[in-house]
Amino acid sequence: MRVLQQLDGVPEPFLLALNRHILLFDLAVILTADPSTAAARIAERGKRHRFHDDPSGPAHEVDLYRDAAQTLMTLGVKVLVLDSTTSTPEDVAKRIADAVPTPRGSVSSPTTPDDPTVTT
Repeated sequence: MRVLQQLDGVPEPFLLALNRHILLFDLAVILTADPSTAAARIAERGKRHRFHDDPSGPAHEVDLYRDAAQTLMTLGVKVLVLDSTTSTPEDVAKRIADAVPTPRGSVSSPTTPDDPTVTT
C-alpha cells in the first residue's frame, strides 16, 4: 500500500511516521518484474487502476518497491523480493511458501474443543 501512496505523491518519511506504531510482519513478499514485462501484462489483462494510465508507471513502481524493500529490511523485516519476469506463477508460489516462517505463537491445539458442535 505504501507504494501506491507514494505514487500519489505522499512522501515516505510521512508514511513511516504515520505508521510508526504498527506491528511489523514476519515476512514481506514483494513481486516485481521487468517494467516492459509489467507493461505487457497490464496491456494484456487490462488496466485495473488509474496508475496504469501512466506509461512510465511500471518503471516507477519497480523503483518504489525496491526502495520499500530496503526500508523494510532497515526496520528488521525479512523481505523476499521475487522477480516474476520469467517465473511461472507456480514457481513464485513455491518460493513464497518455502520462505514463510514457522508460526511463533504460544497457542497450541486444545485436546478438547470448547465448542460442543465441533467434532474431533
